[in-house]
Amino acid sequence: MAASSADVQVRRVTELPLTVLAEHLTAGFSGYAMPVALDAEALADRVRVEDIDLHASFELWSAGAVVATVLVARRGSRARVASMCVPPGLHGHGWGRVAMDQAVAEAQSRGEELRLEVLTDNDAAVRLYERCGFERTRQLVGFEAGAVELAGRATSDDVVALQPVPTGRVADAVAAAGADLSWQLSAPSLAGLSGQWRGWALGPALAVARPRGETLQLLGLVTEPGARRRGHARRLLAALAGRVVGDAPSVSRVGVISIVPAGLLDDFAARAGLHPAPVRQWEMVRALTPGSGTGSRLG
Repeated sequence: MAASSADVQVRRVTELPLTVLAEHLTAGFSGYAMPVALDAEALADRVRVEDIDLHASFELWSAGAVVATVLVARRGSRARVASMCVPPGLHGHGWGRVAMDQAVAEAQSRGEELRLEVLTDNDAAVRLYERCGFERTRQLVGFEAGAVELAGRATSDDVVALQPVPTGRVADAVAAAGADLSWQLSAPSLAGLSGQWRGWALGPALAVARPRGETLQLLGLVTEPGARRRGHARRLLAALAGRVVGDAPSVSRVGVISIVPAGLLDDFAARAGLHPAPVRQWEMVRALTPGSGTGSRLG
């Protein structure tokens, strides 16, 4: 089914139960390099944490079937394509371009810059976004290490001294640091994390972490102002690994999710025993240029 804007309907995802929307997203990302498996609860968490605006999010329908699903997050004068997928069997027919043109046109009409992230080795998606007016602004990277390896750097006193804290406290420290972070790593996103995500502190060093399968995932690793470059964050990282190895032996890996601006943590990671993760992303931005959208907005 070749894409044609003539017979496309734009339907707001508010018309769908979250269970159905989650099914559409899961199906749309099947076979993707990083598969998405969502249920209604997980999707609701993403909506809350990432500030996804369901009224700005939409699906494209043609001939009685969904041909693209787009989730749009919004904060102030910025918007983000939080997800964009085309169902299996419809790839290569132009529906991604129609969907992105719609997202760009709507962001332009609201006076918003639009951004997104894409795997650096997904050449087809990168070309699509560039044709839609997006520019590559920076790479987002991650780090990883063996949990036992990091745990071996921890002292028993630090493992005992490790304290749970609200994720909002970590978010406040990240905001105070003033770094230009990616959407998912920014203070508003960290503050909204819940479920298995927990905030941790060791003295002035803070982080958010959760166990997921064999991996302890980390976000928001930061040291409060006035106490930086004294090894506090390295001790926190090691103590977290020590706590996990003791409490959950199935966790074999510590990973910093690949949403960190390149260069921000490189020196720290090398000193702390973390290695670059293989997954890297481009952050891409479509600047606000009123009256010059890449395509006309559908109904």
